Amino acid sequence: MKWKATACLIVLLAACSKTVVTDNDNGKTIVVGAGHKVEIKLPENPSTGYSWAIEPQPQDATEFEWKEGKYIPNDRSENMVGSGGVRIFELRLLSPGKVKIEGCYFRPWQKCNTQKDKTFKLLIEAK
Repeated sequence: MKWKATACLIVLLAACSKTVVTDNDNGKTIVVGAGHKVEIKLPENPSTGYSWAIEPQPQDATEFEWKEGKYIPNDRSENMVGSGGVRIFELRLLSPGKVKIEGCYFRPWQKCNTQKDKTFKLLIEAK
């Protein structure tokens, strides 16, 4: 009976686990298990007019869940005008496959200029 409880706990923990990626992972390939959550944390300062626009692009017939970015100010910047924070996006591949993430940090009223604006690329593969 103990082994059944342990097995259930392991399954629950695996389903709740996540991989966190940052701008340091730009250009990399991340391999995770199907059902695993990937959290993408990118620095952002919306007071400058710049924000991240990120699009997931499935590379095959994989099913996935995508949550648009949520902005969280830095702890010490809540009461400071012009301070930055982080934007967090979430992706969960529900089945084996690949999803390419491409993003641009730009002012929404302008077009993204990949020569000038900061970009982010990531390939996430679920096994």
